[in-house]
Amino acid sequence: MARTFGHLEVKLFKFDHSVDYLPYYKTYGIDYDKEDCIYDVLDKINTIESLSYDEKENCNISINNFFLKADVLVTDVVERLGNELQIEPISLYRATNDLVINCTDYEEKLALFDQYLSVEQKESYREKYKLEYYSSLSMVVNKDYIGDHCLLIANELINQDSSLEKEILKIITNKDTGILYHTSLKTRLFENRYDVESVFENIISKIPAYKSIKKRDTTKSVV
Repeated sequence: MARTFGHLEVKLFKFDHSVDYLPYYKTYGIDYDKEDCIYDVLDKINTIESLSYDEKENCNISINNFFLKADVLVTDVVERLGNELQIEPISLYRATNDLVINCTDYEEKLALFDQYLSVEQKESYREKYKLEYYSSLSMVVNKDYIGDHCLLIANELINQDSSLEKEILKIITNKDTGILYHTSLKTRLFENRYDVESVFENIISKIPAYKSIKKRDTTKSVV
């Protein structure tokens, strides 16, 4: 029998939109091995009681209000957050079944760039930046905000073809939904994989009208 490396107390978000009026939480005691990732923890819970969650490569979750992919090692999470973990979907508002959410808002905003993307790019972006999109506090303040995934995609497109810069910047500078609603993800993401803040600063520097405008601080509005 394999020797366990540590023990977790997991408080898990539970909800089935077809039968539950409100979400609730259940607590599980889970042993883990040194090589286990968070996805292994979900698998272990699923053997105790049925749990809905996405396949490993697309499984994004929130743990103690940090947003991460479920392939992160448990030891890395425990080192930073301790062994009492509250696991939730990356959007409570859009939760449909336990850790699974409705992502139509992400995909609708991704469609803003349809004319500039190949079929392969569209497929890649369908999952690539979901964590960055749903971790943003700006989405709480303004659900119409285009989302940080659009900033990342815009930056990539401009870097690939500078002749598109004017068209792409027009998409992301709408005064009611655009880039000025961005707020820092530094304290939201467990791993800042794409350095979103540098991308934001890079794009702002390309917009003459915004160089002297202070970014909106929506963090204070959320608290």
